[in-house]
Amino acid sequence: NDIILSVLKLTEHQITRSGINLNTQLEETLPSVYVDPEQMKQVFLNLIINAVQAMPDGGTLEVKSRMEGSKILCIFSDTGSGISKDQQKNLFTPFYTSKKKGTGLGLAIVCRILEGHKGEIKFATEEDKGTCFTISLPIRNV
Repeated sequence: NDIILSVLKLTEHQITRSGINLNTQLEETLPSVYVDPEQMKQVFLNLIINAVQAMPDGGTLEVKSRMEGSKILCIFSDTGSGISKDQQKNLFTPFYTSKKKGTGLGLAIVCRILEGHKGEIKFATEEDKGTCFTISLPIRNV
């Protein structure tokens, strides 16, 4: 939650300027997850920026966290343009991008970082309705 909140603080101006409503539902009693905070900031920043870019005319961004079994879930949902069927199959492929200005490395890096943390990312999308990315990270006992 602390990492999510720090990234939201960083992107607050861009979210507001884009006419996006931000809803957060962060479960307060989550156990600690042992992650590299800088790498996780990169993951969350990428997902939030992608969501903002998918909503050029405003919309809603929901950011949630909760525990499910032995995992922490971080959920990022937007009411943006969604991801076309063609784009979905290449979504995590390095250098694939649908943006005019983009390297196509963002989600590939997100995947690599999460693999290094024994986590995973899934998404659900509907064109013209939005996209939801769900990150799951294992809770490890030290």
